[in-house]
Amino acid sequence: MDSRNWKKFAFLSGIIGCLINVILTAIAMFFYGGGSVVNPSNPSFSFFENYLGDLLWPTAFSGMDNTISSLLALTGSILFGILLIPTFIASYGFFSKDSNKVHRIFAILGISFGILYALIGSIQSIMKTLLFLFNFYLVLFVNLFLFLSWIFYLVAFNLNEEIPRKFRENCSELLLIATIVYIVSLLFNLQSNKVVAVTSTNVFSYILLAYFTLISYLMMKQLES
Repeated sequence: MDSRNWKKFAFLSGIIGCLINVILTAIAMFFYGGGSVVNPSNPSFSFFENYLGDLLWPTAFSGMDNTISSLLALTGSILFGILLIPTFIASYGFFSKDSNKVHRIFAILGISFGILYALIGSIQSIMKTLLFLFNFYLVLFVNLFLFLSWIFYLVAFNLNEEIPRKFRENCSELLLIATIVYIVSLLFNLQSNKVVAVTSTNVFSYILLAYFTLISYLMMKQLES
């Protein structure tokens, strides 16, 4: 497989990972054992009362067995992380020809933090489903790595004038929108109203998947042009 075909496959893998995550998460919702922090007696999954991460617990908040749902959600989470890594690696091709070393360093940092986000996010999901553990600091690092990845990518795209202007602007706009939504989501999570906090987090999760799908698609199309 030559370099061009490998990169095309790498960007396609990012799209496939996002789609698999959406499909398996939707199926996991159907099998969820019920209950939430807001309402333990809720008989099913509620987008407004359950975090998507609740699907990963082997026992639901209702006390019912949640094995099927947790394994589906875990599979979706792991495949999302694994299939996203080649996309991050292949994206360096857009910056490798930049003669400015500083620009390339920003790109490498964006890619490195992106890979750490994908890996540690998968580890976090495994810990929740198989080890019944939830680590606040691990979640904090996952979100920090995601945020830093976006920031460095945003700087790298805007500094590198060798990248076609339209492509650079589209990627920068997506990164900026995703970053703003991320910050707004964090602010909503500080609210005492749990429904608002849960809903905003879930909405951000799907915006995140849409972002990775679109950015992977843009990179794949740019490679073909």
